[in-house]
Amino acid sequence: MKPSAIGRILLWRGGSLWIGLAGEPTGFHAHHAVQISLPFPPGRVRFQHPSGSWASYTAALVAAHQPHAFEARAQLVAQIFVEPESRDGRQLHLRYRNEGIAALPPGTLKPEIATLAAAYGRRASD
Repeated sequence: MKPSAIGRILLWRGGSLWIGLAGEPTGFHAHHAVQISLPFPPGRVRFQHPSGSWASYTAALVAAHQPHAFEARAQLVAQIFVEPESRDGRQLHLRYRNEGIAALPPGTLKPEIATLAAAYGRRASD
């Protein structure tokens, strides 16, 4: 069996971070949390709606309960999952509730992605 991913998970009240090397693509699924996918440069992630084709993103947000498939084979990526009932989750829901799967503006999260990538690269503590 091929691993679906190799990395680390950090949990906190209202959310979690999965960070590491993506493996095999997922099938269609949905989850209660809002998903923010941040591939490390120069990587990209791909998402698919059940009725659509694959689309590529430099950073993306998947709304809570939105069916999707995910693919970022052999890419280093940070996945942030935010509970929609949390303060941050409510704000994300208000901003992206009609998007389903939304491209996040290129470059907006560049410093944050660089910080996550550097921390992962040096095996920083939680």
